[in-house]
Amino acid sequence: MKDHRGHRRASLRESLGKVTFKSDHPDWPFRGPSAVEEFLHGIDATGLDLAAYHGHWQTTSGVHPAAGCTIEFKNLLEIMRHLLLHDQVNVGTLAGAELIARRCLQIQRAVRRSARHPNFTGLEAMLSSALDETGGVVTSKFDEFVAKEQKQQAEIMKQHRLWNDEQEHDTKYDGDKQEGDAPGGGDRGRGRGRGKT
Repeated sequence: MKDHRGHRRASLRESLGKVTFKSDHPDWPFRGPSAVEEFLHGIDATGLDLAAYHGHWQTTSGVHPAAGCTIEFKNLLEIMRHLLLHDQVNVGTLAGAELIARRCLQIQRAVRRSARHPNFTGLEAMLSSALDETGGVVTSKFDEFVAKEQKQQAEIMKQHRLWNDEQEHDTKYDGDKQEGDAPGGGDRGRGRGRGKT
């Protein structure tokens, strides 16, 4: 699309009308539903474009304008704006656009936790893809299986320790009882000195 001056430009709503979102192809590197689809439609629902949305979010969230995550958020929106409105590519099928959207959502979640000190703890899963941050392959289903197995093994070991403790307690109790029941065992020293005048 071009404007009256022949410049390649389109509004967010016009561009979204031509985007097809698809995150279920076999080689899609991310897990979960499309973040870029919800992110862009969410911005469009505010009635703002990508350029204006940054200022709106920064003001309403209370995050400091000079904070690193604020500047990063603005730059990511600019990248998305150039991809969608100028380059007019189908961002719904681009892994790079999906990563941008996920990072933007991650920043917003961290700021929502604390605008003064954005907290990213535990939000790594929002950027999860087929490879983890060390380059290792992510195997969610297998990892879940291993976690269940480890939990089961831990429970078995716990029950075994409880059983051993109970056996030791019973053995000690029986030993104390037998010692107390032994001839003169419970009366040792009783009556000493009796009969003396």
